[in-house]
Amino acid sequence: MTSDRETEGTDRKRSSDGRNPNDTARANLGGLASTLETYIKAGYPILYVVTPEEERALDIICEMLERSSLKRTPYFWSVSRGLCAMDYKPVNPGKRAEPTQILPFLEQFEEPGVFILEDFHFFLDERSKGAPVIIRQLRDLVRPFTSSPKTLVLLSPVLKIPPELEKDVTVVDLDLPDEAALLKTLDDAIEEARNADGVQINLAKGD
Repeated sequence: MTSDRETEGTDRKRSSDGRNPNDTARANLGGLASTLETYIKAGYPILYVVTPEEERALDIICEMLERSSLKRTPYFWSVSRGLCAMDYKPVNPGKRAEPTQILPFLEQFEEPGVFILEDFHFFLDERSKGAPVIIRQLRDLVRPFTSSPKTLVLLSPVLKIPPELEKDVTVVDLDLPDEAALLKTLDDAIEEARNADGVQINLAKGD
């Protein structure tokens, strides 16, 4: 059975109604997209995106990578799914969900990529049993990621950076959507409603 989250992941690759997915990217130019692109090109190894809007942040990151010249593939990790590709198919299922195993795996991962770790702040809390190991593993990633086409993105609604990582982690805030992004979201919602069975929308194009 395909989950809603898996369907959303597929939609990032190609819009179901045939529209150009770069339309949304253009609506989100500036802000998070341009900042992340600049930091990634500059070789910043660990970025920390602070936002409660996880899906919006993921969409912006994926669309930025799709339209940019970086040639890096996005990968997603959570403690519930493990490491997944863009279509949410598991990568290396044997070690996919354990926080202390994912970081060494990414260090050895040979393909260029942007690795997005969701809600990783839980494992950076000093009260967490595995925190000392994970903090050390993150520090161990700094040098190899700086010199390779790989970037780690911590995505969380909570900012939690241990003192040991303050010099190695770059924080980026996701701003509220601008007018163009809001209009794009509204247009998408209207279009989706128009295509739904039993729903009638009495708005002319451009209203």
